[in-house]
Amino acid sequence: MGLNIPQYENICTLIKNGFQMKNLIKKENIVDYRLIDYIMKNKSDDIELLKSIKEYYNNAYVINNNRCLVISDNHMGRLHQNEDYNTYLRRLNDEYGLYNEKGLYMAFNYAISNNINNIIHAGDLLEGNSDPNTKRLPVNAQEEYLKMKYPQINGINTFLLLGNHDYNTSYFCEINEQVIRNINYLDVIGVNYSYISFCNRLIKVSHYSKLSDFYENIDLPYEFELSGHSHSEYMVEERRKIGVPALAVAGELDSRIGFYELIDEEHEYLFKLFDKDCKYTKEYVLKKLSLK
Repeated sequence: MGLNIPQYENICTLIKNGFQMKNLIKKENIVDYRLIDYIMKNKSDDIELLKSIKEYYNNAYVINNNRCLVISDNHMGRLHQNEDYNTYLRRLNDEYGLYNEKGLYMAFNYAISNNINNIIHAGDLLEGNSDPNTKRLPVNAQEEYLKMKYPQINGINTFLLLGNHDYNTSYFCEINEQVIRNINYLDVIGVNYSYISFCNRLIKVSHYSKLSDFYENIDLPYEFELSGHSHSEYMVEERRKIGVPALAVAGELDSRIGFYELIDEEHEYLFKLFDKDCKYTKEYVLKKLSLK
């Protein structure tokens, strides 16, 4: 799916003439982050277009429930040292998947058991092909595996940010971008970073990528940042930045695997960290900005 330059130029003109970006995206049936990518690479000095992007992200992706899960870096398609392509073929019709997916299924089982309806994914859903040192499925097999094995559970929606591994496969179409976008209950919110309205306050979701400079000029006022890619949990309080641990298992240190339950409380945000055994191990707390 290449960039449709004439179509994007026409949309940019319409935006400058007062049309709302969200209405044009729906009418023209285009992918929002591709349009934003085009604007940022070609028209990043246009104040009106940058303003329209900010307005769009204030309302594009919304979580109204006061609890959600935060996951990252599960790298579907990565193989354990004892697995190979034949293992993948055998597992396609199993209830579960490859060894690497047990962290992902653990998080979804927690969501089901605790009536949590929304999951924020901070990037690297796929293993892709950006790291030559990992043992992985071929890219076309990752496409099939993703369609078959990503949990599609009625009532649980995933907001997915594309990370560097995803970008290297889906954005350049080695994996058909529509495969990801057509998975039930999975919404792609952007590349490298994006925004979500959580309980009527904007939060930032990020994933470092050397391959792209997406959205660097459109930072919005936000409550805190959820950051994938590092595979580590941490909080930098002065920057209001929360590092999201990985759910990848194959090739990772088990001690680093985990996920958060994020809870909006009256005066603060609570980040409850769960480990590889789904045990509640620690928590981080951030006061709401209006109360500082």
